[in-house]
Amino acid sequence: MLLYPTVDYDLNQKYRMSGNDIYVKTINLGEDFDKIKRRLLSIGHILYDRENNIA
Repeated sequence: MLLYPTVDYDLNQKYRMSGNDIYVKTINLGEDFDKIKRRLLSIGHILYDRENNIA
């Protein structure tokens, strides 16, 4: 996963390369803390679910 800070926009991309899922996501640091926290937790859930073969 590539995680980039931004202040302008959100990016949510998923690519498949050589049989692997590649995620490109941004964290908008211009948002309030609660929204940043929710975004980070949602990204963490993606990683957790992939690691534990959920979904």
